Amino acid sequence: MTIRRLGNFDYLKLAVIPDDVRALDGMGVRLRGYIVPTRQAVRATEFALVPTLGSCCYGQPPSIEHIVVITCSEGNHVDNGSTTEVVVKGTLRVGEVVQDGNTVALYRVTDASVRPIMR
Repeated sequence: MTIRRLGNFDYLKLAVIPDDVRALDGMGVRLRGYIVPTRQAVRATEFALVPTLGSCCYGQPPSIEHIVVITCSEGNHVDNGSTTEVVVKGTLRVGEVVQDGNTVALYRVTDASVRPIMR
């Protein structure tokens, strides 16, 4: 599954997550994307996954439906300084992620393993 396919709707217009997307809650997933640091600078156990770095850091930020909050499984971590594309495997959780009263994401992947994509 791709992040773009997962977020194939406009949350800002709908203001709800469609039922077909909510039905994916609890599903095992494998997503590709790029790491965006959230809280930890090194040995991060939580980060955001976005479909491309170009749309995130150098232009328009990704839409909320294209951001996935990743929580690594116990004992796992990533280097937030990496610009390498990664594959994340874990359990998808669908629902608004709220921080400081603001919705910051619609998806989480928990108990995740992360590995770089070698080309």
